[in-house]
Amino acid sequence: MVEAILWDNDGVLVDTEGLFFEATRDALARAQVILTREVFLDFVMGNGRSVFELVEARGWTPDNVVALRSERDAAYAALLRSGPSLAIDGIAETLQALHGRARMAVVTSSLREHFELAHRHTGMKRFFEVVVAREDYETIQAASRALSHRATPARIASRPMCRNRRFRARPHRGHARRSAMHRRPERADARMRFLGRGGRPRR
Repeated sequence: MVEAILWDNDGVLVDTEGLFFEATRDALARAQVILTREVFLDFVMGNGRSVFELVEARGWTPDNVVALRSERDAAYAALLRSGPSLAIDGIAETLQALHGRARMAVVTSSLREHFELAHRHTGMKRFFEVVVAREDYETIQAASRALSHRATPARIASRPMCRNRRFRARPHRGHARRSAMHRRPERADARMRFLGRGGRPRR
């Protein structure tokens, strides 16, 4: 019996991935780096690397790279603010159907500001007891510890997921919509399910 469901956010609940790529591409262009979707997917999804390594390779200092990443984050936030509801078709109905049948939370590699902006018009947040965002862990490997810490007050059964080495913060694979019910395999207790997509976190 499933007691808790952990949802990915970007590309599962909200269609934000194209906006994130756009903001990242435009930021790197200021460093004379041409970022294509193919390169983006190869770095982030194929190798788990940050595309900002391409900026470092052009001789930018670490402080300047951090500043450029912050500019990207601000530009992405502006894009999120400018659009209508980003809810993926059918996901609100799915959440409503599951509401009351299992406890639900979100685990995302998005910054909390970006999560909040993406859900300004979705009406989905009321379904989730806990949202674990990027600020809630220092490293991707610490995501499961953050989940355990944040979920305990909400009484979500986090222990099985923390035993699952497959658990990590989630990626962004471009802008195409994908099924919200594509679930990664678990080797942990069947009481918990993670509904998301495989891969690596956004960089």
